[in-house]
Amino acid sequence: MRVIFLFLVISLMVSCKPVNDDATAVCHCYKELLKISPEKEALKMEAVADSCGKLHASVLQKFEKGSDEHKAFIEAYTFCQNE
Repeated sequence: MRVIFLFLVISLMVSCKPVNDDATAVCHCYKELLKISPEKEALKMEAVADSCGKLHASVLQKFEKGSDEHKAFIEAYTFCQNE
């Protein structure tokens, strides 16, 4: 019985996760940036930071501020950042 309950709880947690492909791409870009050592790979860090910033800006330009799509992006992006 406990196994079934645990499975249901985990299933609900996974199904409640906000999903947005753009948010996932931007979030993972910044997460990769955090893995780069600034002392050893400064040029790579600058390039990745620039790419992440451009990706983030281009994604935000797709949405009208305050639209449902924009809100869904922000919600999914915030969720991804906190994982």
